[in-house]
Amino acid sequence: LKMKVLLISAIVLSLSELSLQLYSPIVQRKAPEPVCKQVPKEVCNQVPRTSYETVTRKQCHDVADQVCSDAQERKCRITQRPVQDTIQGKECSLTYKKDCKTANDVQKQCHTEQEEVCYQVPELKCVNVPRTVQETVHEEECSTEYDQECSTRYETKCEPVMEKKCTT
Repeated sequence: LKMKVLLISAIVLSLSELSLQLYSPIVQRKAPEPVCKQVPKEVCNQVPRTSYETVTRKQCHDVADQVCSDAQERKCRITQRPVQDTIQGKECSLTYKKDCKTANDVQKQCHTEQEEVCYQVPELKCVNVPRTVQETVHEEECSTEYDQECSTRYETKCEPVMEKKCTT
């Protein structure tokens, strides 16, 4: 029983307290006093920082290079030389020879008389005569000449270069 009484009185008291808060004018209570504690505070500042980064770039320059090749050239020249040659030629001339025939001449008299009758008969006589002929012979003489032709050419040569790049 004691327990019941205690329980009921606790309930009544808490209800009365609640009703007092709802219906009663606002009672000003005293604000609790602040309690001060030291709390660590983090302060951040922006500080410039230099960082180095390795950068690879290409560096190019012209390089002279001599290039040689074998060249062949055909050269010709014409020479002249006199040539003598002996050839056989026929040389003909007209000659006259006496051609005689025996002729029987019958005259009104009754006897036969023999008489020789001659005529000049042309005859073509030919003989082989050597003859020297001179002419100029043109000959082409050719030769191949070998030579080395060289020229300088320029080529761009690039190489990687490592350098440090600063950034702040």
